[in-house]
Amino acid sequence: MKLPPFGKPLKALLEQGQLPSNSVYLYIGDLSWKKGEKSAICRPTRTLILPPKASPLDYDWPVNGCDILLIATSLFSQEYIESFVQLLFSFGADKVTYISTEMLSTIFKKEF
Repeated sequence: MKLPPFGKPLKALLEQGQLPSNSVYLYIGDLSWKKGEKSAICRPTRTLILPPKASPLDYDWPVNGCDILLIATSLFSQEYIESFVQLLFSFGADKVTYISTEMLSTIFKKEF
């Protein structure tokens, strides 16, 4: 599997045994490229993008040990978001906070 866009700096950081200094911004939806490109300028090791219309299953998510801020730039069903969050947990994410275009947020935590 391939890394998501902007995933190389984060993967390199994790391979050095380090974690990002703060949450990783993961942009999804119609404006993911526009928002993600801007974010990557100031947060190169803390920005990921799921391209519009792409499946999250097609990527190797470098998120082991990371807190994720999942930022939706368009509307998604609750089932889609919950499935995506579970996928991120399967790649080792510690916590996922979801922010939608409606300014609602939800924090998902792994259950041990």
